[in-house]
Amino acid sequence: MSSHKVRDFLFSRLFFPKVVTIDRPGIIVSRTSSKYGGKGSRKRVLYYFEDIIVDLELATIEVLGKKKALDLWYEVGFDSGIRYALFGDKKGISLNKFPYILDFIIKSLQSAGASACDNYQYDEKKSILRTWGYDSVVSRKTGNEALFAGILDGIFSMLLRLKVKTKYKVEKGKSILETCIYTNRPFRPELSELELTKELSSLNFPRIEYNFQLKTISTKKLIYFKAIDVSHSGKFVLKNFTLIPGEIGIFGIAAMHLRKRGLSDLCKKQITSKAESIADGLFSDLNSVSKKVDYSRAIFSATGCGLLNVTEQKGIITAKIRYPPRTRYECPYLRYLLTGFLQNIYNGIRSMSFNDDVLSNQLILKFKKL
Repeated sequence: MSSHKVRDFLFSRLFFPKVVTIDRPGIIVSRTSSKYGGKGSRKRVLYYFEDIIVDLELATIEVLGKKKALDLWYEVGFDSGIRYALFGDKKGISLNKFPYILDFIIKSLQSAGASACDNYQYDEKKSILRTWGYDSVVSRKTGNEALFAGILDGIFSMLLRLKVKTKYKVEKGKSILETCIYTNRPFRPELSELELTKELSSLNFPRIEYNFQLKTISTKKLIYFKAIDVSHSGKFVLKNFTLIPGEIGIFGIAAMHLRKRGLSDLCKKQITSKAESIADGLFSDLNSVSKKVDYSRAIFSATGCGLLNVTEQKGIITAKIRYPPRTRYECPYLRYLLTGFLQNIYNGIRSMSFNDDVLSNQLILKFKKL
């Protein structure tokens, strides 16, 4: 599939509401037609900064060693792939139907920047899928495809209810993956930590009340005004920083696996410091606190993080995120991303409190200026 076709598919998802609806600042909703998702499904999407994922993965390699760290990120990918598949037909599909949905899955992954599957071949007789491509998100900076291999295995195992295993190598920017489907080995998923929770639906897809005094904007408008560039290979780029669209549970799953290995503090440290560094690049041409705050509001709004409002009174900074993405997991991504941005803006702050106010559907963070 050519890079131009990837971009065409991406734009068709963005601008045809029957496939994807992006019409409200702060919330991005992906709608999948019944052809691929049973009765049809919807999921909330968040645009993650690639460099935060890369930095966190490289930090775990340094702490755990390469093998244990790559095992961790494969598990994160695998669980994320299962969760992705749960939005579709929970009964799964038969192997003979697999080729008919494969192209849709591959294109969806490509549109998230996974150019590791820009090319693919599926051998129906051997039940082996081969994918390859250059400059794939995350792996182009980490040198491995552990996360993406896990995502492939999770999606396909859940869809087919068969054991699936992907081998990969990354050489000179080229990713090569071979996914083997074991037709005689059933897969029985353990869903106790992955099952979707319907009770959060009203919080994730609310009736939004906009305060038009705040700087809010949608992804579609940022693309239209060329603040976000979409490359021919399907990558979203904001001032040289690549954004990866993904289901909102992905980072919560990552945080869960890091927490199980006693790495919660590492997660906090790496996300916050990398966010502060990213903010430095994003704010390079802005010369006032108010302009940086306004731009932060626009970024949070356009990337699906909810509606951000920041106020300062007597040295106390109060940041509120209305309509944040919610899952069953304790996800630190938004909290630490915002902390890093505010540390850059105010040049020294100390965290005072964090409150998740479910009743008003907002996260409230307070900081003291140093």
